[in-house]
Amino acid sequence: MNTSSVKVTYSLDLLTVREVEVMARESGLSKSEVVRRAVHRAAARGDALAPQPKPSKAEALKILQSGPRPSPAELEARMKEVREERRAR
Repeated sequence: MNTSSVKVTYSLDLLTVREVEVMARESGLSKSEVVRRAVHRAAARGDALAPQPKPSKAEALKILQSGPRPSPAELEARMKEVREERRAR
């Protein structure tokens, strides 16, 4: 397998982004590796372009809200980063 990488930009819906983030966090893989493996698996199954049912807005909201939430320590660390960024401006 070719190990060289090419940096690309794609637009994804929020639900897909959230799923990639959760999969990466749970597996310990990078988000790029999660996407790479998903594409390879879909291509191997031959369903790379099979239509996927789109959840309703209510279903999507429920999925997003049921996902893992940051711990209080993670929230505090993020708030500290934001404050420092704002002071640097």
